[in-house]
Amino acid sequence: MAVETTLIIPSYKAESYIKNCLESVKKQTMSRDRFEVLIVENGPRDNTEAVVEDTLKDERDLNWIIMYDPTPSLSNARNVGIQAAQGQWVTWVDVDDWLSPNFLETLTESASDGIIPLAKVEDVDEDTGSHAQSIITEQILALPPGVHSAESLWRSLGFAACKLLPVAYARELKFDVNLRSGEDVAYFSPFFARGSFQFDSTPAHSGATYFRLVRSGSMSRQDASFDFSVQQRLAVMKHLDDASKNAYPELKKIMHSMMRSQTLFAKRYLDEHPEELERVVEAFDGAGLHYTPWNILAGKTSKLAILYNFAPFADASAVVAAKRLVGSGRQWNVVNNDMSTIRGLDRELHEKILPYISIQKTIRNSPVFGSWKGVRDFCEAGLKAISEIVDAQGPQDEVYSRSMWPASHFLAALYKIRHPEVIWTAEFSDPLRKDVLGSERRGPVAVDEYWLELEEGVAEAGFTLRRNQSLFAACEKVAYALADKVYFTNPHQLSYMLSYLDEENLKQRVARVSEIQPHPVPPERFCPDPDGQPSGQRLDSDHIQIAYFGSFYPNRGPGTILNALNGLDVETRKRFVLNIFTPNCRDLESTLENEIREGVVNLAEALPYLDFLKVASRMDVLLVADADSASSGHRLNPYLPSKLSDYRGTGRPIWALCESGSVLSRSNIEYLSGGNDVKQAIDILIGMAKGSK
Repeated sequence: MAVETTLIIPSYKAESYIKNCLESVKKQTMSRDRFEVLIVENGPRDNTEAVVEDTLKDERDLNWIIMYDPTPSLSNARNVGIQAAQGQWVTWVDVDDWLSPNFLETLTESASDGIIPLAKVEDVDEDTGSHAQSIITEQILALPPGVHSAESLWRSLGFAACKLLPVAYARELKFDVNLRSGEDVAYFSPFFARGSFQFDSTPAHSGATYFRLVRSGSMSRQDASFDFSVQQRLAVMKHLDDASKNAYPELKKIMHSMMRSQTLFAKRYLDEHPEELERVVEAFDGAGLHYTPWNILAGKTSKLAILYNFAPFADASAVVAAKRLVGSGRQWNVVNNDMSTIRGLDRELHEKILPYISIQKTIRNSPVFGSWKGVRDFCEAGLKAISEIVDAQGPQDEVYSRSMWPASHFLAALYKIRHPEVIWTAEFSDPLRKDVLGSERRGPVAVDEYWLELEEGVAEAGFTLRRNQSLFAACEKVAYALADKVYFTNPHQLSYMLSYLDEENLKQRVARVSEIQPHPVPPERFCPDPDGQPSGQRLDSDHIQIAYFGSFYPNRGPGTILNALNGLDVETRKRFVLNIFTPNCRDLESTLENEIREGVVNLAEALPYLDFLKVASRMDVLLVADADSASSGHRLNPYLPSKLSDYRGTGRPIWALCESGSVLSRSNIEYLSGGNDVKQAIDILIGMAKGSK
């Protein structure tokens, strides 16, 4: 009779374990002419062969053979066994495990085309000898005997044994010899993705059992290390990710679930080593995965970011805050507001930030800028959200908040008052009390319980809040009085905001706690693949490509470049293309009709942030302009465009249109010209044209 089933036993330095395994083979109820046993010894040799010979010497009707391969690899030993198999079906037993007497017979009776029979898996603790039903068995026995889909018994996909496979199909795939753990998961996912297999749980319900010895040093008991918990897990996840591309939808979901399970090892490693976040994220980024379960990496953190305007909502202030969090190299809990009624979504950017976010609580309030009711509503919901974060993760001992939207600082201040031990950093992106024209922003406060709490907290710090001041002025004072650090983006902003502060002792405190923190450049993981670009963005290398990103007005600021281009001779002007990516694209189409027709201007819609970085990195020159503050009577321009930091991240030359004496005008930039100085702009363009010949 031809052999029906092949049992493969990979053996590595197994002299202490293999006898028990072989004893279970001797007790198999299946007729011995129906199965064969292939023992594949591998790696350095010990006394295993002698133990095998002694154990099986009297089993003359047992069809067995011992093979040797010098490669010390479980995966390679399994591959060797598969190639030598004579049976129609194949299964494995690890050398330290064993089988119930009815294992081979019961599984073989249930095997057929497209059907994979399953046995139970029972875990046996090496130290105590106690038996426990595995989660694989729990899932199998939760369903009645019979045939079930692979996704309904998906836990069996992560374990090589306890099932029979068709030999012909098993030979088409190989266990990855480069994996040092998780080879079972990596093998069976593509196996099932390529074939329409179902599981038969009948053998398990009939008592067929695989006994798995749980040993010290086994995968489930290994200590967390970067190599095991991150690098080895990512190698397995790559197999799952690749297999999921061709899997039917239900199985794809299961494979993604298994990837999340693998990621849990990295998460536990981060729980023990939070300082390793950057290293872990870099490893995940470098793995080349199409699906990355970033949310699983979320660990406990005591860092809280209160950011009214934050990702996934598309906004320059949200981008700066995102760069701050990512640049910290740590994970944060975030409380933000729902901005969907006034801002679009940038999900691609949000995904880039996810490794640095543990819990994100989005307050579902309508966005309100200058209303005390809006501030109050955000604070009320925000305090509840923070309480839920604390319940889940413990006290938050570091708080970061950022305006323009003042509600961020008010909520942070309330938390600081209630938890004085907290270290609070408050950042002002721009002057808050006064607008770009130097006028007082309006927005009365309301004397409610939150205002009274803020008023009392500021008073205890030795300062005063006036009830007749705007909420914007109050917001600045609250941060000045209570924050442990106050960030300003440039020294002119600090000077200007202190110039209208009416408490000398509060000015002195701000001088002590203030820090100049320029807008951060994009972190490396935001920066584009140099070979990638958004579809539709093709650049003509025969021209000098100048790009401007933002609101564009032909009669001022960046519009100066249009006048300069028109002041060039025809041949020189033809050398340039001014690419304008702007939210007011449609408004400009008729105004710039001639320039567009001549090919001097390329007009396009504003881009999502990461696409903006991609396009900007391919330009020859990037254009940035100062805000117009001189016309409103500012002695010093207190603004510094955040776009400058983004441009620096691309490594491309920058052309700044500056106000005299501004921070931008004093920056280390390749090209500088006055904001409305057409002659200077013409000279720069002529110099570019000559330099590019």
